[in-house]
Amino acid sequence: MIIMLSKIYSQDKNIIRNDSILNKIHSSLLHKWIMYKLNGELIIERKDSIWVMFENKINAPLNIMNKEERIKQIKTSGKKVKASIVFVIEKKWTKSKVLKSRKNNLTIVDSIFKLPSKYNIEHLINIPYKDDSFIGIKCTNEEKKRISQYLKEKKNWENSKIRIPDYNTENFSLFLKIIIGKEDEYHSIYPEEVSEEIYKIQKNFEDNCPVLIPSKI
Repeated sequence: MIIMLSKIYSQDKNIIRNDSILNKIHSSLLHKWIMYKLNGELIIERKDSIWVMFENKINAPLNIMNKEERIKQIKTSGKKVKASIVFVIEKKWTKSKVLKSRKNNLTIVDSIFKLPSKYNIEHLINIPYKDDSFIGIKCTNEEKKRISQYLKEKKNWENSKIRIPDYNTENFSLFLKIIIGKEDEYHSIYPEEVSEEIYKIQKNFEDNCPVLIPSKI
């Protein structure tokens, strides 16, 4: 079993090594980070564990804790995890496949745009929010029925959109799956430099991965 796993990881190392872009990004990683392929995913992972604490920082009161108190809070209330960036990895898409997918998505966008007119609910769309919440909108039972039909068809159209790769390397197309360890309005991180390290890795992908066809839909 150990020999089999060793062979698998050896093959995955070759996959990274034989892709000039992945190899370049891999070589530029800080010593604290590793890159490997496992079960159809490309994983960039920090060796040391970090702490992630969920908190809603939007309109939150001013934090008056000192640095030591803040670190203690994050460690006590947060979750110990491995910082990582995970991509689903596929054989590199051809330009033809990307173009065909984008044309498909443009058709879907156009169809969704016409739905309010189709169901005669243009006057009910929540203009201030520009969404489908219909918050505070007074409507008849018949209009509620049409709204329900509209939302159902819109969801069906949206589900039929084809996701375009986020990045393309020499041999692969990558679809971002999850990022763990990035500071935002809902997460605090310790050590705090981890978030900056993740931004730099993402920037490395943006700078080195070619766009097959500009203007993503």
